[in-house]
Amino acid sequence: MWLPMDKSPYISVVICTFKRPLFLKKCIQSLLDNTFKDYEIIIVGQGPDETPRIVINEYFKDSPQIRYVHTESVGLSHARNTGCNNANGEIIAFIDDDAVASPRWLEGYAEIFKNLTPVPAMVGGRIEPDWKVQRPKWYPEERQFLLGIYNIGDTIQPFPETDLPIGANFAILKSVLEEIGGFDTRVGFDNSRKNPMIAGEDSLLALKVRDAGYSIYYQPKASILHHISSEKISRKYFLKRHFWEGVTHIVLEDCKGLATPKRMWGVFMWHINKIIRLGIEFVIVCFSYKKNSAAKRMLKLSEVAYSLGVSAKALELMLRRHKNS
Repeated sequence: MWLPMDKSPYISVVICTFKRPLFLKKCIQSLLDNTFKDYEIIIVGQGPDETPRIVINEYFKDSPQIRYVHTESVGLSHARNTGCNNANGEIIAFIDDDAVASPRWLEGYAEIFKNLTPVPAMVGGRIEPDWKVQRPKWYPEERQFLLGIYNIGDTIQPFPETDLPIGANFAILKSVLEEIGGFDTRVGFDNSRKNPMIAGEDSLLALKVRDAGYSIYYQPKASILHHISSEKISRKYFLKRHFWEGVTHIVLEDCKGLATPKRMWGVFMWHINKIIRLGIEFVIVCFSYKKNSAAKRMLKLSEVAYSLGVSAKALELMLRRHKNS
């Protein structure tokens, strides 16, 4: 995994896209406008969607850096694995199709992998919001990471133990990615699945990196603007997303082999008790006239939604295993 200090790394940028041609065009153009030039762009189309091929042929047919691959399966983890399997770079960088890279995005990743000793296995970048509507006052700052926003300052530093890189903007050594087995297709947004909002493929990957003993760093220079739609800041979506974050937590536990019946029972009871406590706290907040009380109420409701998701999935796993035993 070591890169010679006198060698500039070759980077493969993977963009997984599905029926968002206008976003894709802006994303690709931002990459072509980058200051770093030793790279390739791999566009991964999925299922019946042929719009990525149309965008490339119409706007970027004279750009040799771009390669298009297609997979009949629909699902973010599967698409990311497809992109990685076609990548030639020592480093693989990921950016969401609804994001725009800053001019020095690739330069930031190249510099940290080349110059930092020991070489990090994974690096997460800064993610700034591109608000299309004004952020509502009720939206808690503590939950902005669910919008794909991440900014912990202007200094390169190890990723905090409590945080993990967000899938919209990170890079990883290809050798490490292959060592830990790529993305787990049991998680990751997937419209073909019964429960399409089970996310966590990026978190599970980062956890595997840490468990393997490798370091993860934050590089503010590798910055992107991430589109924030009006749908994502509705109360309904906010609470729904938290419920599915709770479900995802248990799915990740199951993927790691930790979802034993005894553990799931303990998790289930702890979150049921927490829901009761949160209900009492919510009532107290409702009668409070303190500043930002609307955001505090939504924060309590988000915790309830999360615990409901955890409880529901833990109970489902227990019932399924009891039935199969």
